[in-house]
Parts: sequence; structure tokens; C-alpha cells
Amino acid sequence: MKRRLRPVAASGLNAYFYCITLIKLIFMEETENTFSPPEIHREELTVTTEIKRYLYTAGSWAIFLSITGFIACGFLVIVGLFMGSVMSANMKMAGIPSFLFTLIYLVMALVYFFPALYLLRFGNRMRSSIQDQSQEDLTRSLANLKSFFKYSGILIIVVIAVYLLAMIAAVLVAMGR
Repeated sequence: MKRRLRPVAASGLNAYFYCITLIKLIFMEETENTFSPPEIHREELTVTTEIKRYLYTAGSWAIFLSITGFIACGFLVIVGLFMGSVMSANMKMAGIPSFLFTLIYLVMALVYFFPALYLLRFGNRMRSSIQDQSQEDLTRSLANLKSFFKYSGILIIVVIAVYLLAMIAAVLVAMGR
């Protein structure tokens, strides 16, 4: 039995079940065949010289973006290591443990590490697939691109859910005063 994702009203409980169903469809893609792609034509896909040039350029930009992502991760780790000691003097009065800031920055660096890794793998394999005319490298590069988009999509869903929970908490706190 195929499950179809229908749009629902954006009311609280319906939106919750809609998000849960969407997350299940995303995670179950690898284990269950719940999604049937559109029928693929049996014709061979021709990769022209122009398409190869575009793919090679996309691979080069992916490498650039991944390097900037790794640099950003490094900055987050450095800032996280020093943030605990810097904030310890200021937060003793507030009762917030200083290691919490370090932990937050290290988790953020870990979260941003994987998209940069997927982009680097995509870029390197895409460029080598074009240079060596390797179908296997092309397939692996596109698999890494898929992983990048899948990870980014899940991350966006999580961030939106956290924002919604924060807004609900803020409204509840404001109503309690």
C-alpha cells in the first residue's frame, strides 16, 4: 500500500502529524520502498560536452564551498574552546555553567561538518568523473550530492521545529506573566 503525502490544514495537531509523516518518508527511503519515482524512459541519457563543463564547474564550486565550510567549522571549534573560559566570569552570577557554551559551539561545528564533507566528496568525485570518464565516480558524486541535500533538508526541518517550539514556549511564558 502506497502512502501519499496530502497537504493538511496548518492547525497544531495536523501540522505535527504532517511533519512526522514527512520525516518518516525521508528516513524510510533507504529501507522501505514507499516512494515510486516517475517512470524513467529507457533511452540512454546523453551527457554532452556542455553538460560535462557545467558539472565540472559545479564540482569546483562545491570544493570551494566545502573548504569554506571546513574553515567555518574550525572557527566554531576555536571559538567554542575559548567561549567557556570567556563566559565563565560573566555567567557565574546568572548560574549558567560555562561549559554549556563550549558544548553548543562544538555541536554546531559537528552539525556543519557533514554538509561540507558531502560537498567535498561530490566535488572531488565529479571532477574526477569528468576527467577520467568514470561512470562509477559520477554515480558516487551524485550520491554524495543527494546525501548533502537530504542532510540539509532534515536539518532545516529540525531547525523549523525548534523555532516553532521556541515560539510556543515564548507565548506560554508571556501568558504566564
